[in-house]
Amino acid sequence: MILIIIIIFALTAYSTNENLGSPSKVYDLLVEAAKAHPVAGNAEGSYLTMRSKEGAIFFVINIVGNFGTVFVSSLPSPLSLPTALASYTSLMEST
Repeated sequence: MILIIIIIFALTAYSTNENLGSPSKVYDLLVEAAKAHPVAGNAEGSYLTMRSKEGAIFFVINIVGNFGTVFVSSLPSPLSLPTALASYTSLMEST
């Protein structure tokens, strides 16, 4: 529901706002803003770059964090071992 509200807001802002008007106008305004106030560390000071120092740091943090999340979450929890053992022993006793 929140995503739908965000999409409606964005489309309304891009199509009906007198300052923005369209996605291409937003792009042009971002290019002008980058020339007036360049971002240190971004390629050519742009707001629309995929090459930035902070972006590379963010990438590494996400790779390391997500790697840990995937492999640590697949390990059995120590708290689940007694329950699993009890289920296994009761299953073996019934056969």
